[in-house]
Amino acid sequence: MKRYVRASVNLYGDQNDTDRFLIARDTPTVRDIRDIANTETESIVLMALASNPNTPADVLLELARKGNDSVAKYALRNPNASIELIDELFGSSLAIGKYAKEYILREASDSNMGVDQNFLKKCTQSRYPRIRGTVASNPAAHEDVQLLLANDSNYEVLWNLVNNILVYKRCLEELTRNPDEDIRSQAEKRLAEEDYITP
Repeated sequence: MKRYVRASVNLYGDQNDTDRFLIARDTPTVRDIRDIANTETESIVLMALASNPNTPADVLLELARKGNDSVAKYALRNPNASIELIDELFGSSLAIGKYAKEYILREASDSNMGVDQNFLKKCTQSRYPRIRGTVASNPAAHEDVQLLLANDSNYEVLWNLVNNILVYKRCLEELTRNPDEDIRSQAEKRLAEEDYITP
């Protein structure tokens, strides 16, 4: 397969849209992905490239910026999407912004135990308190995700975290050192009542 793809990429410009779509979707090497991203203009092919699990974060950001909303949606859903891409689309005033807000907040609040913890970790680094606060209140967030938020600078994020129905003991212990009296006392109360979970 790799030899076929490499040969196909060499002849990429001579391919029809369907073949270019398949090549973009299945290309395994970053070099080939970058080549395609720099030359392709067809939205359907750019969507395939944005959905390719081998497409690196910087190329996804570039695709989201130069493509249409459909391309940006695929880039956002790619597991390699960076927090820069997530924040940029979340804050967009374009049509993609509405979709991005709904998608990001839905994923960040997904309380299924199979939720993507890597996505939640990325969201803890968001510049938007609404994203971080949504993760903080997510009962499916693992201990390491909660600990990333335990020293957040936003009161609402901390309040959501200290009141998470499945907050971890170590997270509460960290919150007892918070300078805000409300956060600190709520953490101490939950610790005293043993209202927490342990890994």
